[in-house]
Amino acid sequence: MGCGLDRVKPPVLRPVVWLGNSKKNLRDFPDGAQKLLGDELQLIQFGGMPKDAKPFKGIGRSVLELALRYASDAYRVVIGGSNRQADLCFARLSEEVEEGH
Repeated sequence: MGCGLDRVKPPVLRPVVWLGNSKKNLRDFPDGAQKLLGDELQLIQFGGMPKDAKPFKGIGRSVLELALRYASDAYRVVIGGSNRQADLCFARLSEEVEEGH
């Protein structure tokens, strides 16, 4: 008698399509900020939802924003995708991050 693990499908890593110079922008972030935001992007790629993700204002629910205060700066990553099948990203250093991030 099996335990059913043979029917469990492994998670699928969805691709990220980087817009413009967004991948370079993210790589220009400090190592710690890259790690934190990269972990959250990977969670989304596997179908999860970071606790700090929120809808990007004025665009709609299918576009999410990750905002991070790190050291004395603020960083943002915006992710869009239909049903999380593919994620489109852009990243930038921000002038400010709203309270709660």
